[in-house]
Amino acid sequence: LTLSLFVYVGLYHPRIFEVHARTLAFTGLLLGCLIAVRFVDQRFALTPVLLVASILTIAYPRRFAAGVTVIFVVVVAVVIRADIGTMVTLFACGYATALMLNEIRTRTKIITAGTITGAIAFFTAFAFGMIGHQELPFALRAAAFAAANALLAALIIQGALPFVERGFRVATALTLLEYRDANRPLLQRLAREAPGTYNHALVLGTMSEAACKAIGADGLLAHVGALYHDIGKILKAEYFSENQQAQINRHDHLAPTMSLLIILGHVKDGLELAREYALPRVLYPFIAEHHGTTLVRYFHHVASEKQPRIASGRHDREVAEAEFRYPGPKPQSKETAVLMLCDGVEGAVRALPDPTAGRIEAIVHQVLQARLKDGQFDECDITLRELHKVEESIVKSLCTFYHGRVTYPKDTKDSSRSDSTRDSARAPASKQLAG
Repeated sequence: LTLSLFVYVGLYHPRIFEVHARTLAFTGLLLGCLIAVRFVDQRFALTPVLLVASILTIAYPRRFAAGVTVIFVVVVAVVIRADIGTMVTLFACGYATALMLNEIRTRTKIITAGTITGAIAFFTAFAFGMIGHQELPFALRAAAFAAANALLAALIIQGALPFVERGFRVATALTLLEYRDANRPLLQRLAREAPGTYNHALVLGTMSEAACKAIGADGLLAHVGALYHDIGKILKAEYFSENQQAQINRHDHLAPTMSLLIILGHVKDGLELAREYALPRVLYPFIAEHHGTTLVRYFHHVASEKQPRIASGRHDREVAEAEFRYPGPKPQSKETAVLMLCDGVEGAVRALPDPTAGRIEAIVHQVLQARLKDGQFDECDITLRELHKVEESIVKSLCTFYHGRVTYPKDTKDSSRSDSTRDSARAPASKQLAG
């Protein structure tokens, strides 16, 4: 059973074994539960099993958590030498918990899931008590005790949720919703010190969430990641075009290499601000990966044009593209890949003088193909079919944001009335001058 458990983990979630901290947390959780059920009364075995099922569902995908829970329940049943009734109760409650706690968006979600699991525990334990020819009062007491164990597990998880998130380096939907709040200190600072970047982040949040939902990815995570992906621009906001006012470009007086350092620096500065404000670690990849290893094309072009020319008119030397690329890493997940596309497309469309639907569609396809040929999606598991769906979603979102507006005609009656009003207002003054 133990061997089958670790084979299942290696096949469906190998990252647990790739990161030593995750391996330690995973094995420690399972071993801790086995030790607990081994040395406590069999009647209390349901609580640690449900704790394991809840933590696995919070920390990992629901399907994976349900599979691990099923195998682990059998291991627990063997360890405590449980009868068939206890084993079925553990199995039913553990599987139900894994199905219900897939997304925690409200504070009552865990308690609601615990109540439903308690009801399942009550009826399952009572049914097997009747099958075992137990007396009715004894069967009811055993069933009520099982339901109380389920509620106790829910209360423990409710209080320990922040520690579970920190220990497994995950963030539930409830935590992400808290960090999406515009009153968070870092978002307020971004809106105050870099308003153009803040508006850009708001647009990207909506676009990324819609695109991720189109391919079955985590839309809420992408939305919150988009809000914080450019926080590094706070420290040098005036050097980024969306925050420049009166068409004053501070890069006009800087060498291209110096401008490059400032542009690349916003990724490193963003990670430092994320640590300073204790952002959830699941948001760090959006800061580090939203540019991947793409080329800073504008300053590469400026640097190339500033190279001296030889007699034939060509430049003395070609500036290597590798010198003007972001350090990476490339996107490692579907959510960060979607953000990369939205980030590149939104700026290009915003620069269009007349963003019609046809032009928007052409720009989006052009940027997607450029990222694809540049190998920016080589390290994430997004497919070509999903990229096509993302492209369609982005085009739809951009057409909504940058739709054309109707030019309203002037009302000739109102204009004639205003002219007559002005003439009557001037009449007394002309009479006074004449007098």
